[in-house]
Amino acid sequence: MAEKYPDDFIGLAYHVSDIMEASNVTEPQSVPGYPAAYLDRSGSYIDPYFGSGENEMGIEQDWLDRCAQLTPAAIEVTADMTEDGQYINATSRTAFVLSDTEGFTIAYALLADGLSGTGSQWEQVNYYSGYSSTLDIDTWDIFFNGGSSVAVEFNDVVIIAPDSRGVAGSVPEKSTLGEWNEHEYSFTVADATSLYYGTSLVQDVQKLRVVAMLINADGEITNAAQCKVTVPPSAVGNISDSIEEPVEVARYSIDGRLLTEPERGVNIVKMSDGTAHKEIVK
Repeated sequence: MAEKYPDDFIGLAYHVSDIMEASNVTEPQSVPGYPAAYLDRSGSYIDPYFGSGENEMGIEQDWLDRCAQLTPAAIEVTADMTEDGQYINATSRTAFVLSDTEGFTIAYALLADGLSGTGSQWEQVNYYSGYSSTLDIDTWDIFFNGGSSVAVEFNDVVIIAPDSRGVAGSVPEKSTLGEWNEHEYSFTVADATSLYYGTSLVQDVQKLRVVAMLINADGEITNAAQCKVTVPPSAVGNISDSIEEPVEVARYSIDGRLLTEPERGVNIVKMSDGTAHKEIVK
């Protein structure tokens, strides 16, 4: 979808129970199982491939139907990282066709593209293994032809988004028709950490984006905008110096024996940052 509609499609990937589940993200909705998708946080969740029906890539038509609906406002967003690399300052602008804008808010999310790593914690669980398609979509081949999990690069990963219902006071209760309203929001880069591993989810500052979402009183997204984070040269060095990827320092069997090498079955891996995780060795 992002490749086919690069100027219009905005995807937000919320990860749960893996290394990319972020400690400073509030999920806007819960689902009974995965994979699942919401369009504009409206209605019920749907399959991210078939959509609300049974046709291949049916989600595309569902998304186009949502795009055809009128929006109460235009929205823009810009974002800049500070020289020291510690903060990302975003500015959103909204212009309404309504004068009564009470109940609207703006929610912000910081996204990372190109996330990857080694080990089973970076593999994507694959529910589409064994599927076949009549569509010519190369990006799905790795899933259709892969096993129960596949190694991929992860895009659109939400790494900071604490206010899923929007920031109070981000939209005035009354607006002048066609007049732009500005709101500023700041992300602390150090807050982008993995919930279970404590590691930074900022792997490349050049692959960060900010999404600003206009939320109505029902919690639905009525319009949204995204932008790439502008990064000054000095910030690249500061971020690179501050990010130290943890390394494995010890490995144990499930019954507590110290291992000198990976052993088939469940291994407990202790990292240099003090965290530990289970790894299934096949």
